[in-house]
Amino acid sequence: MSRVLFIIRPMCLVLAFSVAAFASSTAETIGISAEAVAKGNAVVSTVHDWSSAFYNTAGLGRAHYGKKGAAEGTKTMALIKKTEEGGSAAKEEKDYYPNEISLGVMYTHPLFEVDFASGSNVNMDPTEDLESPVLMVGLAIDLNLLYKLPEKIFSSARLGVAAALNADFSVAEINDVDLRSHNFLRYGHEARKLSAFVGAGLGFMKDMFGLGLGLNASFSGEGKVNLDNVKVQGSPQVPEGQAKMNLDLSPYAVCGFYFDFGKAVSVLEGLSLGACYRQESYLEIDPFPTITSIQHGNIMMLLQLAIFDYYSPHNVSAGISYSRWGVTLEFDMEYQMWSMYKVSSKVEDVFENQVKVGLPDYDDILIYKIGISYDALSWLSVMVGYMYQPTFVPDEAVNDTVFNMMDNDKHIASVGASFTVGKYFGMQGPIKLTIAYQFQYLVPRTVDKNQTKIEASLADYSYENYDPTLNPGYSYGGTAHTILFGMTFML
Repeated sequence: MSRVLFIIRPMCLVLAFSVAAFASSTAETIGISAEAVAKGNAVVSTVHDWSSAFYNTAGLGRAHYGKKGAAEGTKTMALIKKTEEGGSAAKEEKDYYPNEISLGVMYTHPLFEVDFASGSNVNMDPTEDLESPVLMVGLAIDLNLLYKLPEKIFSSARLGVAAALNADFSVAEINDVDLRSHNFLRYGHEARKLSAFVGAGLGFMKDMFGLGLGLNASFSGEGKVNLDNVKVQGSPQVPEGQAKMNLDLSPYAVCGFYFDFGKAVSVLEGLSLGACYRQESYLEIDPFPTITSIQHGNIMMLLQLAIFDYYSPHNVSAGISYSRWGVTLEFDMEYQMWSMYKVSSKVEDVFENQVKVGLPDYDDILIYKIGISYDALSWLSVMVGYMYQPTFVPDEAVNDTVFNMMDNDKHIASVGASFTVGKYFGMQGPIKLTIAYQFQYLVPRTVDKNQTKIEASLADYSYENYDPTLNPGYSYGGTAHTILFGMTFML
């Protein structure tokens, strides 16, 4: 500390820098469950397994969905008949399994193309390294195993965990992605983070309706780096220094609701309604200053750094479904509030105070989803789905500006099947195997850059570092293919 106090500083440099991106996790780009993805992620009103922690937390309180209630379904007909005939009462055999352990894997392979205008000097290929192998882990536990809840009030209650993590078990890949860089916002590095959702759901009146509350986990904190005797040279060096970083878990709220009309009015059997909300979330390390002392203490630089990544907007979803003769049809709408997006204080300072360019405005978007499932056999279900997702990046945010965030309107189709097999490996319940395929079609998009207009707007603010060859016009689009496999042990 004394060294800093007595350092001679004829020149002091203060620089601002930030890592900032607007991206979604793999769960928000693709989905978190093979079964849900196969149905176009249109599951808000019907979800009732471990993935409820992500899609609608209230679904964790729906342990008896599509099954007999606990009071009327704990014995098979053969056991009941044997008991009525005076035989010895055998051990009760369950036909519903509220506890679940799920393991899965998904692999996404984007096939994108970007065509830059002639004369471009852009040397970063935004289509590289976009593959995303991901592991899916789920858990649902009957809370009655821990504490017996009053049956007159609660028909079911479960705790659930839904997580998607990088196949290499890394927590996140944080990237230095300037808003002026050409970068796909929902794929590759921009989706490689741990997504962890934890929640509890309660069902009431024989699961006629349910409520759920949960958390989406992320991280925030602050840090500091001090570097001493840094040499002005191009070759690698190891300066004297010390670093400190404090990270805390940042929970963001998730809640949900469902109502089964058939449990209230018999003529409406099969009709269900669901809704859920996910709070905006992001990873933030701010402030993160770096104090650098050039050799002999002649120059000191204070770098005002910040890390702000993986922003996901406020999200509201609602869905309605109808089941009849083994067929379930569901329609969902998802509202993403991108107009309320955040950036770090350093990004705001760089563009609005230094570059003198206002940050782009994003659009709120409404996503439509349709899912159909058919229970072809007692052990086989087939599923198809469709989703339309418009881009949240309007033309005004990229045309005739220095910004180049890449996102398209998308048509997303999916198909899959679930197989329920017997009790193997000593398990107390059956095993469900699900395989799914999702196809994303990115509607081709063209970004026009009027260089004369851009340079004129920047000249008003004496921005002398603009290079039009690094900000050319371009067009882009393509497809993305995802294969998912899940295995769920029901207990």
